[in-house]
Amino acid sequence: MAPNLSLRSLLESDKLRGSNFDSWYRNLKIVLEHERILYMLTDLAPKEFAPNACGAVQDTYLKWLNDRTMVYCIIQVAMNDEFSHKFEKAQSEEMLKVLNDFFGTLDDAE
Repeated sequence: MAPNLSLRSLLESDKLRGSNFDSWYRNLKIVLEHERILYMLTDLAPKEFAPNACGAVQDTYLKWLNDRTMVYCIIQVAMNDEFSHKFEKAQSEEMLKVLNDFFGTLDDAE
């Protein structure tokens, strides 16, 4: 059995406190890439499916909802208490936009 590699410790050991935004964001992207959910920062949300949509369409949307929740949780635990409380009700996209506007520039090459 392969050892369990947890890159989340990158974020746990250096929580976002503001001045470390650039390195924190870089580490966030590494963790999300490792977990195969980095697309949540770059891709548009799929449209909600119609009640009669095929199973594959429903599965794709439900996977996106699950991944969105995962990204939200990863970001929340990777912030100090001040930021975590401030963004408690925000979605990931909103959090990152506000943080970028305040602390720096996110990579355009994502």
